[in-house]
Amino acid sequence: AELGQRTMLDAWGTAADAAVNGRNADAIAAAARRGAEATRDMIATVGRAARLGERSLGNADPGSVSAAMLVEEICRAIKIA
Repeated sequence: AELGQRTMLDAWGTAADAAVNGRNADAIAAAARRGAEATRDMIATVGRAARLGERSLGNADPGSVSAAMLVEEICRAIKIA
C-alpha cells in the first residue's frame, strides 16, 4: 500500500513526515489525525475495503483512525515523560 490508497499508511505517513520535519508531539498527533480524516474523500483501492469501491467514500478508514489514535497516545506519553 501507498499513501493516498485509504489505508493506515495515510495516518502513519503524515505523522512520520511531521516527525522527520522536526515537529513537536502535538503537531505529529495532529498530522496523524489529518491523514486519517483525509481518507473520508478517498476510494479504497487496496485491502478489505477495496471491495466497497465508491461506497467507501464519506467514512474515514477504520485502520487509519486506529493508527491516528495510537500516534496520539504515543505523543501524549512522550509529552508526559
